[in-house]
Amino acid sequence: EFATKAAAAGTINVIETLAPGWLDGHLEKLVKWSASQAVTLRFSACERCAYKESVTKELDAGTKQVTQTGWISSTVKTVTTIQEHYWTFAGSWNVSVFPGVDDHAHDVLLSHQGR
Repeated sequence: EFATKAAAAGTINVIETLAPGWLDGHLEKLVKWSASQAVTLRFSACERCAYKESVTKELDAGTKQVTQTGWISSTVKTVTTIQEHYWTFAGSWNVSVFPGVDDHAHDVLLSHQGR
């Protein structure tokens, strides 16, 4: 019993830290849900990575060799070809709460989307 109460108090602290004031407006609903079934606190995340483009660059190595034979000269220069690939990365996450396993009736505590 002590461990269960400690876990419940810890969960309430997490909710208040993530979304201050959220619990005030939703506590009655959570108590109603918990009277007949478990209440689920879920963290969900999604990451997406998509190919954007490739860019080819030539990098001059800075070395040059000049060979001269009589009145004929030739120059050899070292060039490195680099191919760079670019990707678009996006991620999103949210923390939600819902009754039992019915995640259709969820309330989002906190969410974030970014690139």
